[in-house]
Amino acid sequence: MRTLRKKKRKHSLRSNSYGGKVIRKATHRYEDSMAPHTPRDRASDLPTMRTAFLPYVKGTTDRIKRVLMKHNIKTTFNTATTTRSLLGSVKDPLPMKTSGVYEIPRCCGETYIGQTGRLISTRIQEHIRATKNNDMKSAVAEHSMETGHLIDWNQSIHFNSGKCEDTGFCPALQK
Repeated sequence: MRTLRKKKRKHSLRSNSYGGKVIRKATHRYEDSMAPHTPRDRASDLPTMRTAFLPYVKGTTDRIKRVLMKHNIKTTFNTATTTRSLLGSVKDPLPMKTSGVYEIPRCCGETYIGQTGRLISTRIQEHIRATKNNDMKSAVAEHSMETGHLIDWNQSIHFNSGKCEDTGFCPALQK
């Protein structure tokens, strides 16, 4: 039965212009996949090897590695400080992607100055949502609803990073 299927498969591949090498590979792959599969216990096949992570110290760690290898312990070395960790981030944060003090101007000439510990862009989105939903929890939305003034969301700017007490700015409606 298997040989009949094998012959049909080979004939089908030959009639579709496949070469001998491709036919042999396909046949062997199929036979391997159809062979009875017995799961192996991989834990019993391999000896257990533990790993030690150590900071690299010139001269010392090589000796420690040799001692640990005798006890079937693999060693991996890492450096405590790297140039990257010493330099920190090279890029400046984007203004609206930081926390701090921000300003939202209105078309009437007044501005709202606010301060947040979260992303400024997130806080401005909350003001926009409060204005659309007529939510009185936002001073910007409250002013817009009471006076009918429009708010110029695109002109919102980032003043300073930090807390209100540090910068001298506090959330307020300014003229």
